[in-house]
Amino acid sequence: MNLFEDISHWEEQNWYNSGGTRNKKILSNPDGLLYYFKESFKNDKGKFYKYEFYSEVIASYLGEILGLHVLKYTIAVYGAKIGCISRNMLESDEELIEGKSYLRAIDNTFMADEKRPKSNYHYHLIQKAYYFIGQGKNLNAFHDLLFFDALIGNSDRHQENWGFIEKNTILSNTMDKALKDLSSEERKIFRRMFEKLSSFFNAKMPKEQDLERLMYSISRFRKFAPIYDSGCCLGRELDEDVVKNKHKDEAFLSKYIEKGASEIYWHGKKISHFDLLKNIFSEYPDLKKRYKILVERINTEKLIEFIGNLDRDIPEGFSEYKISNERKQLIVNIITLRTNKIKQILSE
Repeated sequence: MNLFEDISHWEEQNWYNSGGTRNKKILSNPDGLLYYFKESFKNDKGKFYKYEFYSEVIASYLGEILGLHVLKYTIAVYGAKIGCISRNMLESDEELIEGKSYLRAIDNTFMADEKRPKSNYHYHLIQKAYYFIGQGKNLNAFHDLLFFDALIGNSDRHQENWGFIEKNTILSNTMDKALKDLSSEERKIFRRMFEKLSSFFNAKMPKEQDLERLMYSISRFRKFAPIYDSGCCLGRELDEDVVKNKHKDEAFLSKYIEKGASEIYWHGKKISHFDLLKNIFSEYPDLKKRYKILVERINTEKLIEFIGNLDRDIPEGFSEYKISNERKQLIVNIITLRTNKIKQILSE
């Protein structure tokens, strides 16, 4: 299995916008395919999450063996920098629309440009957004993402870290104009069409809100994007001293995983990933059948082998980024404990 690639000879594409807050570059490989290169994150307080790119790669591997729709990440060196790469998920006629755009469309009080909107960023608003754009039957794709976050302990699933891939069509361009301009000719034509249909079938004219929802839902071809940007997990913030002393301490690790909270609120409360799963299962009990099957796909021996070999091919100049055996063991233990906790919830 190829876990590492030297991409120093790839060409940086400066005119593309990579988005997000992480230190990212967009590169093209010799075949002209676009990739994102992402270094580990340093926050505004100077905290350096040195091993975050490893967490991204491990999470990607876990999602793959579970059979989830995840973006694949691989370790890479770009000149004097080390991080991970992922292939561009979009075709030439597609664009990624982040979750914040849909939430803002149905709730104009939602702070779309604020990274941490807190309690108004909640599960039922996201659920409503799915139905608003005509994707209600595909809500389980988002449930898969939340299940995955609970498994890895991802603490950063904000409104820019999920979205839909949209494709422009002739219809979408027309509906976009109708949505953007209340007085546009396209909107007037759309309304007149429904007035005639309502009159023909002797039915009530839909309310303006329902017409708006219909325009939004038919405006574009949409599919839920693969799960991406999942590196804020698996103890990537723990200092090496903590790792060395606590990597086998089950009491410490159990408390650590229980403390982890979801970025997505539930009825105004910030709760753990596990409690979020429990609440979702209370509304969608049939989901348990799916996730009982998925968790059984986790093979601990293969996981240990994958994590053990993760930094095998890292060049000598990056030896400081080798992972200690204690950190590798800690990551395995975190995944094992989180898996067992989810199994317990599924059996309730």
